[in-house]
Amino acid sequence: MRELARKMALASLGTAVVSTAKVRETMQTLVQQGKLTTEEAERFTHQMCETGEKEMKDMKQHLNEGLERVTKGMHLAQAEEVEQLRHRVDNLEKRLSLLEDQLTPTPASAGPAFPEQEPSDPGGE
Repeated sequence: MRELARKMALASLGTAVVSTAKVRETMQTLVQQGKLTTEEAERFTHQMCETGEKEMKDMKQHLNEGLERVTKGMHLAQAEEVEQLRHRVDNLEKRLSLLEDQLTPTPASAGPAFPEQEPSDPGGE
């Protein structure tokens, strides 16, 4: 989902770059035809670029907000939540390992699995 949004943003950026180049080309043609002065063309190009940048920024913000709403609606874990869960799992694995080590007797200290019992003396001896 985020990859699609990234591709859309890059496509928009590419369109903006092409559009900026086209605006400059058109302004240069109008200057050559005498329909605009160089200063008017520069001012218009600057205004168009500023407007395009603002619109691009607004579009990215709206796209991010929309993606956030969609992902929250899908109940997907955020990167921060996944990292917290990884940390918890790591801690639990360490604790489990320590408990297993405590329950597993070492070969030197371990006696027979089933110690032999001395026969009981029925006569009390």
